[in-house]
Amino acid sequence: MNVGKIVARTAAKTALCILLLLILTFAVTALVWPMALGDLGAKWNISFLATTFTARGYDYSGDINDLGLTVERAVQYGDDRMIVLYGTALTEEEAFGDFADFKDGQLQTGIRSDYRSYVYGNIARAHFRQGRPDEAVAAAREGVALTGYVRNCALSYLVGELTDRSDSTLAEREAVRQALDDYFSEFATAYGEDPSEQNREAYLNVCLDYYSYFKYMDDAAGMARMEEIYEQLTAES
Repeated sequence: MNVGKIVARTAAKTALCILLLLILTFAVTALVWPMALGDLGAKWNISFLATTFTARGYDYSGDINDLGLTVERAVQYGDDRMIVLYGTALTEEEAFGDFADFKDGQLQTGIRSDYRSYVYGNIARAHFRQGRPDEAVAAAREGVALTGYVRNCALSYLVGELTDRSDSTLAEREAVRQALDDYFSEFATAYGEDPSEQNREAYLNVCLDYYSYFKYMDDAAGMARMEEIYEQLTAES
């Protein structure tokens, strides 16, 4: 009797049993407690687990808190398909406004604006990265319609996405430029008719985003124009 072969076979069978047990455990957990796997993926920084199983957890629960977490993890790990799919679902929730207000009242690590702008801005960015500039601008406009042209509004996210790229297309640049043109004209007129603080702030914020766009385009005249308007507006405050 070859004792070595017996030990080796026994070890192999044991290893196989352990592997099968782990697979079974994973399958059961994925089926019954998908959010636990999502949390584990986030803890271990495994994007597939963090996004896929958080989304599955929401699919099971239908809880808006799980939906919000799905969107946030999709943004964190750059899953554009999930950002658009679940981000849009979040904005269509009847309770989205109350949920956004609740999130605004919390310390949002990594979120540089109000929650509505964060969601719509990232939907816009995800569309943009997938080669859909018109849909990106439409999403950004929806966000601005809810928040006004606040600092770091949804369109600001889109301007940031454009200016971070070195390979933008003419269609992408023109789509963002047209949106900026529209808001610039709107708030220039609004401020001229009613120089309220709200209109002044919106006009200032458009100028800041437009300046970033002109800088990206290496348009010195456009940058100078925005600087001049900005200085005038700040002097009037």
